[in-house]
This record gives sequence, structure tokens and C-alpha cells, in this order.
Amino acid sequence: MATIRDVAKAAKVSVTTASRVVNKEPTVRSYLRERVETAILELNYRPNLAARRLSSMRSFTIGMIVPRAGIGYIPRLIVELSWLCRAEGHLLVPEAVEFEDRLTAFSHLDGDALRPDAIILAPRFSDDDRLLARFEAEEIPLVRLGGSPDRYGLSIQIDDREMAAEMVRHLIALGHRRIGMIGLPLAGSGARARREGYEQALREAGLPCDGQLFVEGSYSYRSGVEGLNRLLALSCPPTAIFAANDTMAAGAQAQALKLGLLVPQDVAIAGFEDSPILRATFPAITSVSFPVAQIAEIAAHAAIHGSLSPFTLDPSLMRTAEQYSATLAAG
Repeated sequence: MATIRDVAKAAKVSVTTASRVVNKEPTVRSYLRERVETAILELNYRPNLAARRLSSMRSFTIGMIVPRAGIGYIPRLIVELSWLCRAEGHLLVPEAVEFEDRLTAFSHLDGDALRPDAIILAPRFSDDDRLLARFEAEEIPLVRLGGSPDRYGLSIQIDDREMAAEMVRHLIALGHRRIGMIGLPLAGSGARARREGYEQALREAGLPCDGQLFVEGSYSYRSGVEGLNRLLALSCPPTAIFAANDTMAAGAQAQALKLGLLVPQDVAIAGFEDSPILRATFPAITSVSFPVAQIAEIAAHAAIHGSLSPFTLDPSLMRTAEQYSATLAAG
């Protein structure tokens, strides 16, 4: 098995330079980096993680805290982040927790060798006062998906508000004047932003923000079913429903069809996140397209290198039902 000394010898550089290339340090000249990377490939060199940790005083792991019920785009985000971290010689370690257990995340990892080099917080936790205070006290760098930009850690700004508003504007343009929303738990900043976007679009169109038309879900398919039942039980039910994630949208649609309603003729249903679950629904559901791959790339770079490079999230705001149907028809 090749060693770092073998790599250095083949590349005709010092062991220190070879180690810097392996550890992704930016101070190596490009022509030397190229020689070392070529030697790594030719020798099929695999760095010893324990040795890297010992020599650098880093764990080469990136932690991530996600809600246990955080289905939707979260699994796709974890997959993208895992791939990107691996490409830079790091291991992503996600920990799913119930909200009430969030302060215990990664608390079982004692010692610098196991401590993550940085932790990525899912939007549910991005502005959590106690969680931010804990990691600031422990001096663990944070990358927060969403949340206030002026708090501890690096914040990737995701405009949930505008994306939600655009979806509601789309429903209004289709002629709907009474639009319900099945929202997410409002403790999360992203969830609050999606509700604010919903209300913003209604106000822009001169439509009232009727509190009865908003019901809080819990990320799950079941909460979509229950949310639809509550909205349809109103004396004046909505003609369209915007669900704040696709899992709830799928649950709402299934329940509408079970009740004998035509979708979208009797009630239109829209989602948020453009997740794979929509590929399994019929009729197709219009959804906000969430830029998961782009967010993962920005977050991985920030966690590993400790800085946010300039970026602009440019989601295609909607995948319409017609677009989904055309994709399915094309195979």
C-alpha cells in the first residue's frame, strides 16, 4: 500500500508539500499540486484518516443537524453534501434529532479527534438561540441554512418568502381568490418566511389574509391529509391549497381524491421543494423548485473552507403540473 512518502517521491516534492495537497491546503503552487495529484492517482494512494487527524489536529468530519421529521428535500441535501464533502477528503456525519433533543446533538463525541470541524444546521435550527449559543461557546464553526445573517456562523440566505409568494401569485393568476395554506411548524425561520410570502402575495392582490385559511402541519403526509380536511370543513372552503412542502401536498391531494374531488378542477393543490415524491403523484402537482444542489455546494465549501464565496441562488421558481406531465410522458 502506497504511503505519503511514496507519493512525495513519485511527484518529486517534499513530504510536507504532498501532505498539504492531501489536506486540501490552498498554499501549494498549482504545478506542484498537479504533480502530487497525478502521483496519488497512479499509486492509488488512500490517505490514513487517523494520521491526517493527528498531524493536522482536525477530524476531517462535517456534522449536520437535521430534524427527525425533516423529509422533503433534506435527504437529497444530505446526499449532495456527502458527495461534495467526500470529494474534498471529508466525511459528512448527519444527526437527526427531535426538536426537544437538539441541544444534545453531537454531545456524545468527546475529544478533539471526533469533534466536527464544522456543523451545518438545517433551516429548522438556523436561528435557534440556545443551539447557536452552545456551539459558539464550544467554538465550533457553524454554517446555517437560512436564518439571520448577523448571528453566529455563516448564513446561506434562502429566500423562502419570495419563492412562496411566487407560488401564491401563480394560483391567483389562475383565478383563485380563496387560497388556503398548510404550513410547517412556525418555530423554524424558513417556515415563517413561507407563511409571510403566502400572506404577502394575498395582500398584493388585495385579498384578505383569513387566519382560518392557514393550518399548521408537521412535515408529514398525514398532516397534509389532516390539513386538507380542516380546510374543506370551513363554511367557505378554499378553491386552492398551497402546502409548504411536497410531502404534505401529496397527502392533501390523495385525501382530496379519496373524498371524490377532482384535482385541480374542484380544488387546486401546490407544493414547495420540487421533491421526488411528486413524480409519484397523479395528477401532477405544481411545486416550487428548490435549488438543493446549489445550496449543498455553497454549504460544503463554507463548512470546509470557512468562508462564503459570492453566490446568487437562482431557483427556477416553479415546476408546473404541465411540466411534470410532459416529463413523465417523455419517459
